[in-house]
Amino acid sequence: MADLDDCGPGMPEPEFRREWDRATPAERADYMALAGQRIAQRMEVLEAAQERVACLDAVRELLVRSGAPPGMGLGSALVAGYVSAEEVVEAVRAVPDPLAE
Repeated sequence: MADLDDCGPGMPEPEFRREWDRATPAERADYMALAGQRIAQRMEVLEAAQERVACLDAVRELLVRSGAPPGMGLGSALVAGYVSAEEVVEAVRAVPDPLAE
């Protein structure tokens, strides 16, 4: 079977089907194992991005509640005394862990 990078979502279906039909059972198993690994890696990246967005949302909500002027960044809000580092840490820690759900 052609290299995994050559076979997959970008390959036209009929061409992929020909490659798949020519593959040995061991090659098919290897392909499926590698495809599963890639999916798992992409899911980890997605989960990390979702967690980052949730943390950013928590900080944004904290800034809004603190009365910081719109558009003021976290660093400026900390320096100006709108929020404390402790409040930021508490807000981020309160974000649910997507892996624990």
